[in-house]
Amino acid sequence: MRLFVDERASSKFAGKYVFFDNDFLSEIFSDEELFKKTLEFFSRGFLTIDPLIKFEFLRDTYLPEQRKLKEDFISKAIFTPAISHNDIFVRLQSNALLLSKIYTHEKQPNCKPSFIDLMLAGRMMFHENIGVLVTRNKKDYPSCVFDIEIFLNAERPKDGVILSYSVLCFNRRKFNVCYRNLQTLDQGI
Repeated sequence: MRLFVDERASSKFAGKYVFFDNDFLSEIFSDEELFKKTLEFFSRGFLTIDPLIKFEFLRDTYLPEQRKLKEDFISKAIFTPAISHNDIFVRLQSNALLLSKIYTHEKQPNCKPSFIDLMLAGRMMFHENIGVLVTRNKKDYPSCVFDIEIFLNAERPKDGVILSYSVLCFNRRKFNVCYRNLQTLDQGI
């Protein structure tokens, strides 16, 4: 796939943790050209794999040859594993639960993230100012809390379809507004 992106924007991600949602990780696994362009674009950041995304990427792979290819891919030295000890997991879980309450309170009708997506949102909150997420599922990360830094667009060669991926970051200011609204609601109980 050809990647269409403003190359000048890559400097925004210098020194940041760049997390991939499973949808994007699966695309770069299956498309060598997209993988190379992604590496070039995020070359000044740290490509980071969350343990739950690793699980999602490897699950449902029944053929041993395919599993080995995926395991080898995700074990490449260019990927940094995200820290996942228990203290961090507890914080991520707390963040995820709070974000799910905010999503519901802010009446985000199309936002029905899975457990893994909520945990990844919690990780973005944990890594605020130093982490971004690449995903095609923008609806799982609503604008009441997340900002779009840039779009990555890729053309699928077999049918010319343009796939659009959002590069998102957690916005503390927006979160604080939503959190205050949620606290006001809780105080009324």
